Amino acid sequence: MYDTNLPELVGKLPYFDTIAVRVSRPPDAPEVSRLRELCRHLKVTTRTKPIRGKKLPCRLELHGPSNASIALLDMIYGDESYLINELHVALDLCVEKSWEAEVLGQFICRHLVKLWNGMEIAHYKYTTKYTGDKSWSTSKLVVYSDLYSKVARLPCVHVEWRSNGSPHVKQQGVEFFSNLLSFDFCSFWRKRLVLEWIDPRALARRFAGRRRVLPPRVIRTSKGGLAYDDDYRTGFSLLRYHAMGGNGLEAQLARDWLKTESKCKPRDVMVRMDNECLLPRPYDNVREMQLTLQPLLQSAYDIQHKSRCGC
Repeated sequence: MYDTNLPELVGKLPYFDTIAVRVSRPPDAPEVSRLRELCRHLKVTTRTKPIRGKKLPCRLELHGPSNASIALLDMIYGDESYLINELHVALDLCVEKSWEAEVLGQFICRHLVKLWNGMEIAHYKYTTKYTGDKSWSTSKLVVYSDLYSKVARLPCVHVEWRSNGSPHVKQQGVEFFSNLLSFDFCSFWRKRLVLEWIDPRALARRFAGRRRVLPPRVIRTSKGGLAYDDDYRTGFSLLRYHAMGGNGLEAQLARDWLKTESKCKPRDVMVRMDNECLLPRPYDNVREMQLTLQPLLQSAYDIQHKSRCGC
């Protein structure tokens, strides 16, 4: 069973960490200046090679974009051809102290799994966990807990879903800038913040060819009449043998290992955990979302009008 004594969260902050878009022309100097003010970092590159038969030589890469910067891009390139080909969706689970972030980060790294794209590769680089191909992957899951939040400047566990390539970005429901402004972070993370734990008893039963619903086998030793759960002991020994047991138990490694076994499947051994306490707050209704976005759209319109007038 998993430990539920986790640190109390002081904030659950969803945001876009990085957005990359291909456009037909680079923005002018006033527009670049305004975009740099509305995001953490802006990188503009221009190439002559067309993308997918379309003449989109300019690439805009926005790190830490605000809603006002996205609305400004919609005002500038809304009537032109563009292509959003990279999207990093982040979630910061903020706590009060650094050691609490470390404890919560170990819990998430142990139980967080990535369900798609076949055999996933989970590896560490320093203290950051990457789930996906090392070189290139259409989607990659990143987790770290040793840095402060980029939004609130508090100790946090940073969970990030990186989507590369315009087809995969479209699968996330993002094709236009307006989709970014009305993005539902709660629904997005409910499907991707998947926490699972391994049931050693079910693992032992499946390896022994017995059904999961059967009661556990209890064996008594000859000395002292000590009783122990044989299914739990056998399943835990299998996990330790494959370097997935003890304090370093990781559900992602177990899921990848079970995909190669013929006797049991992940759905027979993995148990889904409730993730509602980690999800960000959704909008109560569509009217609240419109009232939130209206001043941002108005400010973006004013910024574009001033940049064109040279004010």
